[in-house]
Order: sequence, then C-alpha cells, then structure tokens
Amino acid sequence: MKACFAILFTILFAAPALSQELQTAPPDVYEQGASQLLAAMQEGTADDNMEIFTEELKAALSSLKLQDLWAQLQQQVGSFRQISRYLHEESGEYHVVMAVTEFSNMELALRLVYDPSMKIAGLQFVQAPPLTFTPAPAYADTTRFIETELAIDCGDIQLPALLAMPRSESLVPLVVLVHGSGPNDIDETIGPNKPFRDIAWGLATQGIAVLRYEKRTKNKVTSLDMKTMTPWEETGMDAVSAAKQAAGLEGVDPQRIFVLGHSLGGMMAPEIARQSGSLAGIILLGGNSGKLYDIIIRQYEHLAAIQDPDNAHGTREETEKIRQKAALIRSGALTPDTPPEETILNTPASYWLYIKDYNQAETARQLDIPTLILQGERDYQVDMLEYQGWQEALGGRPKVRMKSYPGLNHLFFHGEGTPKPEEYYQQMNTDVQVIMDISSWIQGI
Repeated sequence: MKACFAILFTILFAAPALSQELQTAPPDVYEQGASQLLAAMQEGTADDNMEIFTEELKAALSSLKLQDLWAQLQQQVGSFRQISRYLHEESGEYHVVMAVTEFSNMELALRLVYDPSMKIAGLQFVQAPPLTFTPAPAYADTTRFIETELAIDCGDIQLPALLAMPRSESLVPLVVLVHGSGPNDIDETIGPNKPFRDIAWGLATQGIAVLRYEKRTKNKVTSLDMKTMTPWEETGMDAVSAAKQAAGLEGVDPQRIFVLGHSLGGMMAPEIARQSGSLAGIILLGGNSGKLYDIIIRQYEHLAAIQDPDNAHGTREETEKIRQKAALIRSGALTPDTPPEETILNTPASYWLYIKDYNQAETARQLDIPTLILQGERDYQVDMLEYQGWQEALGGRPKVRMKSYPGLNHLFFHGEGTPKPEEYYQQMNTDVQVIMDISSWIQGI
C-alpha cells in the first residue's frame, strides 16, 4: 500500500459499453470536460449531472457520491489548488485524458476514459506522471544482466513483464516481485521513483534473475469484478502464475524460485507460497502481520497529526468513521451485500471479509520454507507494530530471518524526522543494504 489512500485512487472504472462508431474531438474538448468535472467536485455539484457518464458508470455511481469521494480525497492529500497540465492517449476506441492536478500535499491525475459517444466510461484518481524519473542506482551494473520483455499468462489476461537475467553460464535463482495495493506498473512507480526497477537491477547485478510485471489493476481493471474482488484476485493469483512460468524460463534454476512481496504483496506472500507449493522461499518487505483495517486507522492518525493538526479538513471525524467501519468488520456484521459506501475506502465488502478471515502470520507458520522479513523503522504505513507481530509469530524459527532498518521508510528509502507521504516524491533509490541483504540471503539457500 503506497499510502492509506491507495485503494481510493481507483475510484471507479465501469465496464465499457459495446463498440460504437468512433467520434473524435480536439484535445481541448476532453480537457474542458475534465476541467468542468473537477470544478463541479470543488463546488459540490458533481453528483448533479450524471448524463456525462455511460450507463455502466452511472450504475456504479448509484451507491456512491462523487462529493463524498472528493471530500475523502482532500482529507488525505490536502486542498485542491489547480490543474497544471493535461496528458492524452488513445486506448483502442477510447480516448484517455489525464488532468494533472495539484493538491496542497501532492499531485494527482484525474484520469477520464471517454467512449466513442463522448461519454465518460472510466474515472480514476491516479499518481501524476512525473516530468523526470530517478536515475538508476549506483549499485546497478547494467552490463552484468540482460533485460527482456515477456508476457505472463494469467489465464484470462496477459500481463506485460520484464525479465532481468544475469549473464551467467550456470542456472541462476529467480525472484518474482509482487506489488503493494493500487494500480501499480512494472516498476511499482511512485512519483519519480521506481523501487521495483531498483530491486530488479540491484539483484540482477548480484547474479539473481528478477521477474516483474504490470499489475492487473493497472493493465486491465475491468478484468476484476469490483463487487466481489478480494486481495487474492488483486494481488495473489497472478503472482502464482508468474512464479509457475518463471520456473520454465531458460537459464533459471526451477528449484530456486522466490517471491518478494512488498506491502500488500508481503501480506499475501505466505498464501502465494501455500498455493504455489514449490517456492524456495519468500521475502516480505514492509508486509503487515495484522489486519489491514487496523493499520489504516493508524495511518489516518499519523497523517492527521502532521497534515491536519487543527482538523481543518475533518480528519478526526473521518478517522472515527474508519474506526466504526473496522469495528463492523470485526463484529461479524459485515456481509457480502454491505454497500461500498459503508465499508472502508469504498472498497467492496468482499475485500474486507477476505482480510478478516485471512491470517497471514499463521499461514507463514505452517510453511516449511525459508522466509526473510525486512522492515523500515520509519515506515508509518506498515509500522513497527506489524514487525513485532511477525516476531511474535515466527521469531526463533530456524528458517526465518528478520531485520529492521533505522532510517528507512515504507519504500525502503532513507529519510530523517517524522515520515511523510511527500518524501516518496523526492528522487531516491532503494537502499543498497536492503539489496545486499536480500542477495546474500538468497545465495545462502
């Protein structure tokens, strides 16, 4: 989870309508539409004109209020300031416009997907594409490996992938990288930073192959049923497919396939291992040992103290709502039919029911494979309480190694002082010691 608002970023993306004759329009027409929708959200009138949306998106919006989502967004990223620029792309018969929008704490992009009839078929708040990206880390030597494009066959979908393959005459171990929550790309890009690229290139330099792929929610969110989605469909099942296919790659030792899960991917790593049945080990980077809904409460409390200390945006009240919704989950009163507006972050009830029933620490205890658990001590998203949970569940087991890093945050970037979301948007690389610790651990198995 890149931030406590990661799930909120994918607000809505309804299934597109049937193919129609494409109507093209000048870019400024789409830009005007995005500007008008943002203005309506700011003015509190966004729910008054539903005719701009497709029937599918209107149906998805029927149980939600754009105005409520806008209020939640500003509580998390600060006050709306202005639109700074627009980006355009064509996706088949659809036109996508991204309005890069400045809030007081960070930039986001409102991503609107227009269908051929000029109706809005998709609506998301996503990370704003940066103007420049962080250079590759000094510890990555690109002459020591070859990177090639692949596709992961996940049954109903093909996910673009990259394989960083060491130049070696012998079989090499391979690590599959599994994302945190949100619509992540191949590099798990956040702002100008590419932590999965850093990890892949760092390990490949050390003689370890790395397979990373675009997450399903980034590539084709409509491949998921947003009414019944769980963390397994979002993050787990495609990792199993990737690990299986990785074992058949030329030059890879099929007996030494590892999964490295970051954040939500770390939470799911024990279950990925259980269902894979043949992994050589798992690596958890900032993976939570407890319930995600409890973590989100602590995230809100942390952000309220540093971003809304005077409660100007009502963060205390929003935090109390999260507590009440978490209590609903714990009590067993949450049902599959509970509407999204009554759940945490407007996420399907199925998502939270899965988390309630899933015990990742116990699942990990039942595994008989090497496990490496790494934690940043400045991580406010998956904090040290979660690391202590892993220590209590797995501490002292011969195949488990654990380490925490003073000064590192949730992305395993170095920082000082009170951790803030803004630091993710400063150009940084994954800490070299993390790369070396993972490498030495794998080479020792």
